[in-house]
Amino acid sequence: MPDSVTSLGYQAFYGCSALSSVTIGGGITSISSYTFSGCTSLETIVIPTSVTQIRSSAFIGCSSLETVYYCGDSSAWSDIDKGTDVDGSLTSAKKYYYSEIEPDGEGFWHLDEDGEPTVWETQAD
Repeated sequence: MPDSVTSLGYQAFYGCSALSSVTIGGGITSISSYTFSGCTSLETIVIPTSVTQIRSSAFIGCSSLETVYYCGDSSAWSDIDKGTDVDGSLTSAKKYYYSEIEPDGEGFWHLDEDGEPTVWETQAD
């Protein structure tokens, strides 16, 4: 997307049942209402730290949404204005926070050698 695009528009991907994974570009600051509504096959999404607002019901009906890879930490995630998640699709998805180096705890991800989001596996003692 061009750098001039800062918002994913109202119902932009509405009902796109073939959409299974999304990586949002770093210039996006807002995800509008119902942007991904009804994307029943959407399983994973990567959200950059540039996103400061996720409007109400942006992910309503995303019944397969399991994983959110956020490019910041849990504090920055908490600071995002998330509106109302009517059916809980975004709220109930597992969140992973970005870490370039292997962390001591769970709940973090990094990019693998192919540029794909990968959860850091914690080592058992």
